[in-house]
Amino acid sequence: MTVRKHTNLPFVIDESVTDLQSLVKAWQDHAADVVNIKISKFGGLTRAKEAVEFCTNVGMAMTIEDTWGGDINTSAILHLASIVPKKLQFSATDFNSYNTVKSGKFLSPEIDGVRTNGGQKMTVPKTHPGLGVEPNWEVIKTPLFVIS
Repeated sequence: MTVRKHTNLPFVIDESVTDLQSLVKAWQDHAADVVNIKISKFGGLTRAKEAVEFCTNVGMAMTIEDTWGGDINTSAILHLASIVPKKLQFSATDFNSYNTVKSGKFLSPEIDGVRTNGGQKMTVPKTHPGLGVEPNWEVIKTPLFVIS
């Protein structure tokens, strides 16, 4: 806050915002122009969605990402970013383009295998339910538990 009060440069707040309470405080303090909403940092998609809804209501720009990941995380990021109003979309991270190992296969032809290198844009899968990505079990290995 000390630096923020002495500059006109735009600020992105990241690691100090870990839940809705800290996000509200950052907004009340005018601590940033943009907030980085990381899905796992907020405790999952539901809580991250609550943060997106709060930012949307108060007009705060957002970056949507996660702490790291591959194809499955990228799909979750993509879905969450799709509900952010365009005027509040600062950025979203496609972690699948940082990895050489494919942790999943996108099921929709419009994003299957798409990497954002070269300016390509990814879109939310339109033809499959859920995240629209099939886990690559050979890479992920045996699940810890299965819900049936």
